[in-house]
Amino acid sequence: LEQVTVNRTSRGTKMNDTSSRSHCVATLKLTVLEGGAVRTSRLQFFDLMGSERFVGQNAAHDTSQSSKATASGWEGIFSNFSLMALYSCIELAAANRRKKNAPPDKSMVGMLLTKLLAGSLQGSALTGMITCVSQSPRNGDEAYSSLRYGTTMSKLLNKAKPQPALPIENQLKAAQRKHTEAAAVVARGVMGKYQAQRQAQVSAYRHTVDVLEGLLAA
Repeated sequence: LEQVTVNRTSRGTKMNDTSSRSHCVATLKLTVLEGGAVRTSRLQFFDLMGSERFVGQNAAHDTSQSSKATASGWEGIFSNFSLMALYSCIELAAANRRKKNAPPDKSMVGMLLTKLLAGSLQGSALTGMITCVSQSPRNGDEAYSSLRYGTTMSKLLNKAKPQPALPIENQLKAAQRKHTEAAAVVARGVMGKYQAQRQAQVSAYRHTVDVLEGLLAA
């Protein structure tokens, strides 16, 4: 977790000298061998970048120039857009849960942030949210928006249940197959950022294979 925060980009703005310029996620996996089966649980920590204003007395950036003129401005635009998309997805997911015989919820797709959060906001996950607000009267609008966001999050009441334990041999074969497939794609090469994504998949599948082989050997 410490390494995640060390690598996170920060930049000074008019509102914060050490403002986080991205969302941050750390994922921990716990794999337990129960007889001949494996149970895997996932623990995710999310620190979301705050929304930013571009006009008014609480503007986070220089209002004499375009918000698109600086890297910090673009980071603020991304933050606002991604948080707005997440808010819309959460409202839709909460509304779908109130319907009888609702179809499978696919509202958590579209943006990387919502895809990353999908496993924590749907199904059998236990999710908690801490909302940070300012006590200063001048930040009243921002505090209200943050509390409204938290209220919407509280509508997602998941039914927690333990993950199933699956046969370790089947899990190992599946992980080995996925590792081989991902490594073959990396060897061929893909465009731009997707190469780094595939390389990360190779590392993740290799780690899973190592863990399962270690459990079998224990």
